[in-house]
Amino acid sequence: MKKTASLVLLFFVSVAVFAQNAIYTSHEFIDKQIKINYALYKEGTVSLYVSVDGGKTFNGPLAGLSGDAGCDIKQGPSRSMIWDAPAGYDQIPPSLLQFKVEVKDFDDIYIPMVYVRGGTFSIGNKEHETNNIPSDEVPVHTATVSDFSISKYEITQEQWVTIMGSNPSFFLGDSLPVDNVSYADVRQFVFKLSKITGKKYRMPTEAEWLYAARGGYKSQGYKYSGSNNLDEVAWTKENSGKKTHEVGTKEPNELGIYDMTGNVMEWCYDNYGVYPSEDVINPTGPIKESLSTYKDGVWTIQEANKEPHYVMKGASWTNSSKNCYLDKRHHSYINHRRYNFGVRIVME
Repeated sequence: MKKTASLVLLFFVSVAVFAQNAIYTSHEFIDKQIKINYALYKEGTVSLYVSVDGGKTFNGPLAGLSGDAGCDIKQGPSRSMIWDAPAGYDQIPPSLLQFKVEVKDFDDIYIPMVYVRGGTFSIGNKEHETNNIPSDEVPVHTATVSDFSISKYEITQEQWVTIMGSNPSFFLGDSLPVDNVSYADVRQFVFKLSKITGKKYRMPTEAEWLYAARGGYKSQGYKYSGSNNLDEVAWTKENSGKKTHEVGTKEPNELGIYDMTGNVMEWCYDNYGVYPSEDVINPTGPIKESLSTYKDGVWTIQEANKEPHYVMKGASWTNSSKNCYLDKRHHSYINHRRYNFGVRIVME
């Protein structure tokens, strides 16, 4: 009887071990860095977490990783990564300093998309002449966009980590929108997402974003995305409590898309500049010279302060109600990160 019980116990222990797709084995200090060794039994995106209380709680996913970390890591019994750890970790007792390695593939995550039937609409603020609206919101012109699909929610931190392997966000939570991401970061994200899934993802153009935010062919002409009552559809300076909130907790717009006003500002593909005066089809913004180069999802940035700015839409939890109307335009430079900068994506 005891022998049978031992075999059963051994069986369950073995299953528990092999059910883990990534197993931390050891770590060592190399100058000011820490090398983490682990075994990987499933190809995917690898993230690292650290504990300083003997494994009771873990913080992460950690940034500053190199080696076998991030997306597309191949399985194998001997994998390692280097962590540029903050000062002081070499003073933590070995019994308290522990690491946890996690791996996810795209099957672990789902990005709901909303199909948007293309159409023709007006871009620009028609109230400019009477209400002293900023000059970058005119001239009013007509734009036509083709069919596309756009993410139902802002990209969450869980989705970002699954693809990128680390979390840059200021406010932490799996279902919160990813924040503190730059234009260059987002271009890298959609490149990796496309490579992993075999589908073509990208950032929305300003025209696509605005058409979807207004409700597409179902548009009711609201001032904000989904309502004339801002509090119904948006987290803003007045109601956010100075933080982001879980995506999809306000009311959707006419197409069933959430948070296109408020929560985090959303990067668009376009260079920022004056609107054209003529009618346009699938516009992508003005063409501006850049010193930076882009290859395989990675930007080589020369002088960020001399780079073109890129469009951002949607306002955020930091914006007062007067700056949350849909025609409002924001912009920033290529590698600027901030706690209210996020993104949603388009699939072709």
